[in-house]
Amino acid sequence: MLKSYLKKIFKTANQGDAREESYYATLEVLMKNLAHSFGKGKIHITTLPKSTEAGNPDFRVWDGKRLSDLHLMPACASHADRQSPELDSPVAKFQGTGDKRVDKIKYGKKDESVYLNKDQYFEGLEENIWQYRIGGYQVCDKWLKDRKGKVLSLDDIKHYCKVATAIKHTINIQKSIDEIYNEAENELIEF
Repeated sequence: MLKSYLKKIFKTANQGDAREESYYATLEVLMKNLAHSFGKGKIHITTLPKSTEAGNPDFRVWDGKRLSDLHLMPACASHADRQSPELDSPVAKFQGTGDKRVDKIKYGKKDESVYLNKDQYFEGLEENIWQYRIGGYQVCDKWLKDRKGKVLSLDDIKHYCKVATAIKHTINIQKSIDEIYNEAENELIEF
């Protein structure tokens, strides 16, 4: 697959006056074939404007609908039909009795639980979910810290469980992307 791609690239380059855009179609075919070989049939490839920072990709390949459905949870019940079905089976469960007030947030590695006070906690948060960061923020911790001193509603509790579930699936998607990248990189090195 990679050898065929490189042959097409060299052919385009040897025609002369080849600009960056001249290679887009060939790269698109490679990426679709690579994704298909890893069982990722539905992918979307976007050519972006020229990068402004060194190292930014000119192509992005992603399972965009799945990720956006996971992360763009509807703000109200009237839009629940837009929610990813993957969020229907939460990884976290709320346990304990009390007033549901966020008091002292503590993560317990042994029992994979996040305590919001001495009697109540979310169980089932693996450490990688608890540690997951977006934009420098530890998502699950930040969400609770933003509600410190407040009483969580049933909707708040359900939302937190969905956030943890979305993170779990995001981690899995990232792992599959990393596997594809590593496989492609190994194939390139073997060439």
